[in-house]
Amino acid sequence: MLTTCKTLVKDLNIDKESIVFLNYQQHVPKFLSVSDVFMFTSLREGLPRVIVEASLVQLPVVTFLVEGANEVLEHKKTGFIVEQGNVETLVYYTEQLILHPELREIFGKLARKHVIEHWDMRLMTGRLREIYNRNTKQ
Repeated sequence: MLTTCKTLVKDLNIDKESIVFLNYQQHVPKFLSVSDVFMFTSLREGLPRVIVEASLVQLPVVTFLVEGANEVLEHKKTGFIVEQGNVETLVYYTEQLILHPELREIFGKLARKHVIEHWDMRLMTGRLREIYNRNTKQ
């Protein structure tokens, strides 16, 4: 995939200096925090944890509809969720976020509030503990 992307940059005559291909990164929040929009193009996920991470730093998300996306984002309220493979709509919504900083700010704030209320690690751990305790008492 990396080779394909690099070839595409060359074929489209895009300035190589304006594109940075990074390898695996341990400090994802650092990169998310300096971004304007997060475009998630995965086609298969369990819970897209990276959408939660992007939301925590108030980074608006545009994503294909994958397992869990609707649980983390609310379409047109805290982010944009697009039918898988609909690249045209994915690009359209991304452009809307790029062109409208006020929309980015609103989505970012609302998405952060939602994930703090529903996806906080301590909250999720507590819920799992309750489930396990309930099932072991039966």
